[in-house]
Amino acid sequence: MACLTGAGSRWAIGILLVVCLKVAVASDELFGVAYAPYRYMGVCPHAGEIQQDLCLMKKYTTKVRTYSTECPEVLDLLFWNGFRVLIGVWIDNRASDQKEIDDLIQILRRHPQADIHGIVVGNEALYRETMTPTEVANRVKETRRKVRALAEEVNSDVLRNVDIFSVEVFPHPEVVAVSDAVGANIHPFYNTHLAGDSNPENMAGMAVMGTMHSMDMLKSYYPGKRFIVAEVGWPTDSKNGEAHEGKMDVTKHFMKKWPEYARNMGIEYFWFELCDSEWKKSMVDEPDDMSDFHFGIFRSDRSVKEMASSETSGC
Repeated sequence: MACLTGAGSRWAIGILLVVCLKVAVASDELFGVAYAPYRYMGVCPHAGEIQQDLCLMKKYTTKVRTYSTECPEVLDLLFWNGFRVLIGVWIDNRASDQKEIDDLIQILRRHPQADIHGIVVGNEALYRETMTPTEVANRVKETRRKVRALAEEVNSDVLRNVDIFSVEVFPHPEVVAVSDAVGANIHPFYNTHLAGDSNPENMAGMAVMGTMHSMDMLKSYYPGKRFIVAEVGWPTDSKNGEAHEGKMDVTKHFMKKWPEYARNMGIEYFWFELCDSEWKKSMVDEPDDMSDFHFGIFRSDRSVKEMASSETSGC
C-alpha cells in the first residue's frame, strides 16, 4: 500500500487527527522517542495507523525522532498535531538519497515554522560502511545549503537556525566538523565491556552507568558542540550469544532509571523505540528473538508490553 498523496487529503487527515489527539494530555515521561512508522517493510502507514501511533506517543512525550522522509504524511501529521520533531533523512549511498533530501525540502516548504528539534542527515551510514566520511559530510553540507536557501525564500527563522548534523555510533571528526551538533546512538546492551548482573534492577543501573560513560567519552572529543543521544534503550528479548540478555524486567528498570538521570542532567535523548520492528525481519536472516526487533515500548501490533507504564486506552 502506498502513502496517501494529494494536498487536500493530507490537510483533511491533519484536521481530523488534530481533533482526535488534542484531547489527550501529553506526558513528559520521556524526553523523546524514536519512531519508524512501518508495519511492513517499505509500506507507508495509512491515516488510521498514524493516528494510533501518535496517540501512543503522546502518552510518553511530544518529541519524536524520525529516520526518513519516505512517508511525508507522517511528518505532516506530527507537525499538525504539535509534536517537536528531530527529522531524519535516510542516506545509504543509493539513488534514493537525493529524493530523501528533495522530499525534506518539500516538507519544510509546507511547514516552515514547524517545531523542529533538528535535522539528521544519515543514521549509522559509516557504521554500516555504506558511505565514506567525505560522502556523508557532503550530504550534510548539501542539506544545510538547501534548508538555508529555503529559509530566505520563505522568511523562516526556524529554518535559518535549525541544527543539521549526522548520527553515528562513533561520530567521525570529518562529519562533525561540518555539523551543527553531535548525534550518537548509545546502546549499553551492545557494550561488551559492560559487566552483566542477574538482578534486573542492578543490570539497569549498570546500563545507566555504561550509557553515561559512553556519552561523556564522546562529548569529550567534541567540546562545545550540542550533543544529542539519538537512540538509547534496552530490548525485551534477545537471541543466544548477544552481548547481554534482553529482558522485560531490565527494560522496565532502565526505562525508569535512565530518564530520571537524563532529566536531572539536562540530557537530550530519544528512547529507542516506540514499537518493536518486526518489519526488519525481511532484511536480515536472523532468528525472531534477535534483539534489534524487540526494543519497542509497544509490540509491533501496538499492544502494550508489561513494562510499559502508560495505558493504551483510547488508542
